[in-house]
Amino acid sequence: VRVYGAANAHGWKISFQWIPSHCGIEGNERADALAGEAHSLDNKDNYPVQLEELYLIIGKAYQAKWAAHWSANRRQNDLRDSISPWPHTRHPCRAYDVILTRFRMNHTKLNSHMAAKKLLDSPLCTNCNMNIAEGIHHFLLICPGYSQQRQKLRSSLSNLGVVNPTIKDLLGGSDLDPQAKSKITHLVSRFISETGRVRDL
Repeated sequence: VRVYGAANAHGWKISFQWIPSHCGIEGNERADALAGEAHSLDNKDNYPVQLEELYLIIGKAYQAKWAAHWSANRRQNDLRDSISPWPHTRHPCRAYDVILTRFRMNHTKLNSHMAAKKLLDSPLCTNCNMNIAEGIHHFLLICPGYSQQRQKLRSSLSNLGVVNPTIKDLLGGSDLDPQAKSKITHLVSRFISETGRVRDL
């Protein structure tokens, strides 16, 4: 740019022309060689970064760090394989959306989690006689106290091709198409509603 400005100041006319390939054109090959030499120089010109470009750089660095952290976190990685958006997991009703998000984060109001936070004396499920902790897996897939509601859920899931559902299937991490995942989100929300546990999850 400085050379172009100086040339104009001396009355010289410079024209720019796009050339589709550098191969076989002596001037371009020489320019490539000089550019390569410039990369090895210690003194480089520093130009201020535009604010928009800075936002982009920071955003990419944050995404990369988040992705690395996600991959290293085994518990979350069991449910989600990446940090890409999950629009199919959203529910239009905020109450169910919050509950399902808590389930995916493994921070619910189920007895096992409340006891771990010293907010309950016992982690055991009080809705059945199995004498085991009430965690996400127990609540969604095992607890006999909700067998009728679960049978209805399993029947609806089988229509979507999900015969033996896992936590990953129920909370949005399956390999099904987005439309099927969205339907599963609503089916799980209906199950939660029918258990009568909306207010304490």
